[in-house]
Amino acid sequence: MNKIYNSKFDETYFQEVLDNGLKVIINYKPEFKTSTCVIGTPYGALDMFQNVNGEDIVNNAGVAHFLEHKLFETGSIDVMSLFTSLGCSVNAFTSYNETCYYFKTTNKNIDEPLNLLLDFVQSLEIDEVSVEKEKGIIIQEVKMYDQMPDAKLSNEAYSSVYYNFPLKYDIGGDEASVTKITKDELESCYKRNYHPSNMILVITSPINPEYLYNLIVTNQSKKDFGPKLDIKRTVVNEPIEVVKEKVVVKMDVASNKLAYTFKIKNQELSPLEKSNEEWAIRFLLDMHFTSLNPDYEKWMKDELINDYFGYEIDFGNGYTYMMFYSENCDLSVFQKFIDDELNKIKNNETNNTKFEQLKRRYYGKSFDIFNSSEDMSIGLIRYYLSDLSYYKSVEALLKLDLDYCIEVLRNLDLTNSSLVEIKNY
Repeated sequence: MNKIYNSKFDETYFQEVLDNGLKVIINYKPEFKTSTCVIGTPYGALDMFQNVNGEDIVNNAGVAHFLEHKLFETGSIDVMSLFTSLGCSVNAFTSYNETCYYFKTTNKNIDEPLNLLLDFVQSLEIDEVSVEKEKGIIIQEVKMYDQMPDAKLSNEAYSSVYYNFPLKYDIGGDEASVTKITKDELESCYKRNYHPSNMILVITSPINPEYLYNLIVTNQSKKDFGPKLDIKRTVVNEPIEVVKEKVVVKMDVASNKLAYTFKIKNQELSPLEKSNEEWAIRFLLDMHFTSLNPDYEKWMKDELINDYFGYEIDFGNGYTYMMFYSENCDLSVFQKFIDDELNKIKNNETNNTKFEQLKRRYYGKSFDIFNSSEDMSIGLIRYYLSDLSYYKSVEALLKLDLDYCIEVLRNLDLTNSSLVEIKNY
């Protein structure tokens, strides 16, 4: 294994790529009392359109999430009960960009749970009956989220902005798409996206790295996964215009909620360049739309914003958007408020001293990830699966200056936007 030491963070980790393509990263933390092992694939809800060995393939929305559910059924074996019997907690998640499975334990004997993690994730055993049964469970889950005002607001905001890009769908899909998912589709998606050459295993543990590495090599040497496939996310033909400029949805809510979303043209940038531009916008928004701004308290008193107010910025793989949300506000008033404040930032009505303070604050908080095995394993793998290094990303933010950040904002085309309101019947 390659031993790597990062002097800025005083962290040591080991890295290697196995013969079958599985990338292994072991964070050696001898002072820790727990171990967390997570294996993930860069296959998430946005990967509906894929090019595999030159062939374009379209999948139903929600397949990645459906696969996560089914992998916990290894034939008749209850995987969760097995982990519990080994003194481990186990969980998984599917996001728009990845699917990850992990366990955490205080036991020094990690052999059995680590082998179990690798074995159940690297084996799919399903039948028609179990697939049909799972559809009902997932559809109920999707319906449950659809009745939650916050989730409804996000989903309506995305679907009002995107015509074709998969962000328009909930991570779990919808009732129609889930109903269409078949056993063959699940098996095909699994074969393509769960090949070890497409996956990363991250372990954070006080256990000797060489011992852990040998366990992994022994486990993988007993398996045959077939040839590696050339997989790319297909570029979706997505207009720059939004689907609807204004949407009002009525449902049973205690407070009206609204979202103001800017659809920004996606740029062909490297993962690190995207990360830098996202950091730049996040710095500006945090400087201007939080209590760091002396006007913030006045906005609260004038009821332009409230405690629910917040924002998101995401420079993702194939998309970019910026969203502001609040509640119990007039749509047009809120829209003008956001537009006016963004123009102030563009006109450089910001404070460089506060910018440097905020940069140091972010840098300080970046060390928090190293305080627990779970945060470290899951936090780092999400960067690795996005073809990013957490260390390089944080080091890059230290080099950002205020002029660069403002220039990034000025270069964003904010002419395409949508307003969504969730209001009571």
